[in-house]
Amino acid sequence: MKRKYILAASAVILSAVACEPSHWEDNLYDPAVYILNNGYQKTETFYDVQPSFSAVVNAYCGSYYDKDPEVRLVEDDAVLEKYNTDNSDTLKVLPSDCWSLEVSDLKMVDKKAGFKVNFNIEALKSLAVEADYSDLKGYAVPLRLKSLTDGVNDASSEELSSVVIVPDMSMMAFSLENAGVSETSLDKLGDSDGTITLEYKVRTGIENNWSNGVKFSFNVPSGNAEYPLLPEGSYSVTSSSEEGFVPGVSEIVYTVTIDKSKAVERNYSLVASVESEGGFKVEGGSESVINLFNRHYYSQSDISVRSCNSYVPSRGPELTIDGKLNTRWESGYSANDIGVFKLPYIIEYELATPVRISDFDLYRRQDKYASDLKGGHLEVSSDGESYTTVCSFNYAGVSAYRNIHSAESEPEAKYVKFVVTASGRTGGGMKAPLSNLAEFNICYR
Repeated sequence: MKRKYILAASAVILSAVACEPSHWEDNLYDPAVYILNNGYQKTETFYDVQPSFSAVVNAYCGSYYDKDPEVRLVEDDAVLEKYNTDNSDTLKVLPSDCWSLEVSDLKMVDKKAGFKVNFNIEALKSLAVEADYSDLKGYAVPLRLKSLTDGVNDASSEELSSVVIVPDMSMMAFSLENAGVSETSLDKLGDSDGTITLEYKVRTGIENNWSNGVKFSFNVPSGNAEYPLLPEGSYSVTSSSEEGFVPGVSEIVYTVTIDKSKAVERNYSLVASVESEGGFKVEGGSESVINLFNRHYYSQSDISVRSCNSYVPSRGPELTIDGKLNTRWESGYSANDIGVFKLPYIIEYELATPVRISDFDLYRRQDKYASDLKGGHLEVSSDGESYTTVCSFNYAGVSAYRNIHSAESEPEAKYVKFVVTASGRTGGGMKAPLSNLAEFNICYR
């Protein structure tokens, strides 16, 4: 008679079951029961806010048998002792109040059965010492499968007849997107119709099916804030879920709207924080600090050089608006250079469209010769003929490569003059006062 198999599980496990003692007279293998998900098994992650959690042990009957056998699943500490010995581990038996078998005896259906192992979440919480329940992974439920039907054997292999189940319980958590400290400018925020809009998102790591309050705070003091907070009355906050997390809500969006007319300073720190008002924990950082440069940058691609009265041909004024800190304008200092060899040095810029200028963001040369640029001022004009000085700068004793200068007034302008009136050293064949500039930026509100 041709050898037959009941395909109850994977080919790998069936091949192991095929090693059971055989019927020599009919060339059939004796039937046996075994556990499909055998050996060390960590449960899927479950959460301390769940009312309950169950793991399933899947039992099968392999080889030829024309009936559904009865099977029993029992706790067996010897299973864990052998596992610890074989794997040099120190797992402990999970206390009986932390788990239970829904039923211990089952009659198979189509030669398979599933035993539910129910975990008592409240008991697990009491057992755990660590706040994150990580120490629960040091416990296990050791179980062995037995046949209750004559003519159906237990699996001959210890591995196929036993399972060690380790609970993986965690605190339900949510996180604040983009927590930490960052810097930004108006260009990177939603800025329209006189308002600035920011979104803060908090979300759970899995689909949420539970309720948990969230306390969202905005414009609160922080040790990470570099600048003043927003003036009171200059902003409003709305939430996509006033109740916090509820079943079906896995993400909450807090929208902050800032009235630009009430927040006019150059810099602010936007501080937001979240707290859990329930069993969920906050995972990762709970605070977001955005140090805001409360200005737009005029696109350098819309700025052109109208004139320059002194420069080295390979280091012309156009390099101050190329967006690269490693390039720079240098004033002329040798006979082959262009223009004058005495102060003042002047670069005149033209904007594609007029703008009400609020600040100038200047980057000096990025090395020890930054001090070549020592002092000067900036002028603006609407027609390119009549200029008004709006701010001055003096870098004597200043080591910073980057310096932002506020305009004393904010007239609408299309032309700007960068005027150097003081140099940190002289040099070159012409013994000229030396000056340079890496980047020139115009800011507006």
